[in-house]
Amino acid sequence: MRTRSLCDAIAALSFLIVALPFFLIHFRTVQKDARSLSSDERGMIRPTYFYFVSLTSLLMVVVAGGILINLGLRTWVFPAVQQAERVSRSSSIAFPVGSMESIGADSVVNCAEKCDLSDDTVALSKEWKDDYQTWQNGTYDSADTTQRDAALAIPFVLLGIPLFWYHWKVTRTESKSQITPEKT
Repeated sequence: MRTRSLCDAIAALSFLIVALPFFLIHFRTVQKDARSLSSDERGMIRPTYFYFVSLTSLLMVVVAGGILINLGLRTWVFPAVQQAERVSRSSSIAFPVGSMESIGADSVVNCAEKCDLSDDTVALSKEWKDDYQTWQNGTYDSADTTQRDAALAIPFVLLGIPLFWYHWKVTRTESKSQITPEKT
């Protein structure tokens, strides 16, 4: 489970490293073009875009903040709720001990030599059986779900706050410059 999370984190970081320079180059070009236009030429598209991005980023911050508050409440204020959720998740679907899924994995492991199955297939089958047994026993690590929730919510907050701040600042500055008459 941890290797998958590590792979996901590496993939996200790789995407950021590749995409950020392209975004910055494009953003600077668009900003130069926008500054060269007069306010009449800009029309309604630019303010609408900035208001929309401001609203979207504000929603990102509010939702992610709510998730973080919920996470904090479940972790430190009401830890019994998190324990109850773990128990209810593990006991909500109960399969018989020798279910078809487990029997299928056992047959793959037992038939490995006779059926000329690759070592990777056997290893995956054993890993699946271990994961299935962990699921059956209900031994979930609540720290994993807590870390996953935090890892999903914190980037939204960290991205949403500067995104909102910048777009709202530009929107307010442009609207003030349109309201105040230009002195010539």
